[in-house]
Amino acid sequence: MVRSPLAPVVTPDPIAAPWLSKAAFLLQQNRPSEAIALLQHSILIEPTQPWIWYGMAMLYGRLERWETVLSCIQKLIQLEPDALAIFNQPTGLALNPGDDSLPHLYAVSLYNQGVGLDKQNQTEAAIASYRQALDILPQFPQATANLSNALMRAEQLKEGLALQEVRWNDPDKCAIYAHILEKPTWDGSPIFGKTLYLFAEQGFGDSIQFARFVAIAAQRCDQIRLQAQPALVPLLQHLTDIPPYTPPAGQEGHFDYQASFMSLPHILGTDTVEAIPNQVPYIAVPDGPALPPPVKPHTEGKSPLKIGICWSCNPDHETFHTRSAPLEQFAAIAQDPNVQCYSVQKVVSEGDRQRLQELGIIDLGPNLETFATTAAYLNQCDRVITVDTSIAHLAGAIAKPVWIAIPFYSDWRWFRDRTDSPWYPTARLFRQPTAGDWSSTFQDIHQALQTQYPSQQP
Repeated sequence: MVRSPLAPVVTPDPIAAPWLSKAAFLLQQNRPSEAIALLQHSILIEPTQPWIWYGMAMLYGRLERWETVLSCIQKLIQLEPDALAIFNQPTGLALNPGDDSLPHLYAVSLYNQGVGLDKQNQTEAAIASYRQALDILPQFPQATANLSNALMRAEQLKEGLALQEVRWNDPDKCAIYAHILEKPTWDGSPIFGKTLYLFAEQGFGDSIQFARFVAIAAQRCDQIRLQAQPALVPLLQHLTDIPPYTPPAGQEGHFDYQASFMSLPHILGTDTVEAIPNQVPYIAVPDGPALPPPVKPHTEGKSPLKIGICWSCNPDHETFHTRSAPLEQFAAIAQDPNVQCYSVQKVVSEGDRQRLQELGIIDLGPNLETFATTAAYLNQCDRVITVDTSIAHLAGAIAKPVWIAIPFYSDWRWFRDRTDSPWYPTARLFRQPTAGDWSSTFQDIHQALQTQYPSQQP
């Protein structure tokens, strides 16, 4: 082994060692472009030296140029077919020791290739890349999660839902629910005489969507206990076809088995799209305040169509910028003389609040104490038009006609290319034709609205 005097680069090849040592020194001086130029020059001199191609892959990995990383690794494997086994030790070019072994770098680059393909809706190619990454690095949680989502987006629910359960291998996540996970996880079989505890561990929309499985679970045990976010508890008290229950406050009380809402599709064997239980409503609409009267004058004695709108998801969510649309996209709908819009957006910026007034949109946000209140308002609307957020799931769960604006690269639960939703029979999906193109999507929505509702009946 030859160790560089300038940097901790170890290589069994004396030809490559000086080049890699100089590159490592430049990297330590925060001069990665010069390090790459140096190795590119060395390739002209030593084009068949696999260690130099390895160093190139390391450097491009530092710059997150994953397509180039893959090209370098593929050249390396051409020169040395057993490279994954031979180059299984870090070179020392990475800042974090152990992070630049070839298997790790190759898996990460394949994963990133998969992400790029995924976001272009090339789902099958993305699945192949994620599988390759996991073949090389089986303990790769991000690749497993993305493979799960891609499989489900392609309607391969059986494998996708099973892979989703790998999230419970995360010790940090398990620590959050340690007091619940002390009890055995329910496997879906009858447990009469026992109490089943079902808990929400993800977002509002997820909890509303998968609450449909509670009624099925209730048929297989004597008592159900539910835990959810406080804003959801009054709503979930109105789940249909389950025995009355008291949501736990603080102490969960005694229970024998547990499962998360998100795990129920897998536990209950929802292996195909056709197996999705989609009878709606599965949440009865609670009593609530009356919808304020329209501010628009009636036209020829006809009342305007009442539409609940929501344009933004949780600003803290990682997909906020792709799933949310500017309020201005609703302007044409709000200005339609046959339409009165009601905002069911909980969090509204000052700029948007002023624009709501200018567009004559009635702002219900200050009155939305819980999702039960929101459901009561939505139920009094003729239709809901929303981006992909909890409002979409709530409207679908209470069987309200809902049109959902979907980004080009959508969440797995909306699958691909469909204009309908197997989850919600009353839903219609309007998809971006290209990434970020909300204008075309909302033009389609407004045109569909004008076609379906050219005028209102008295």
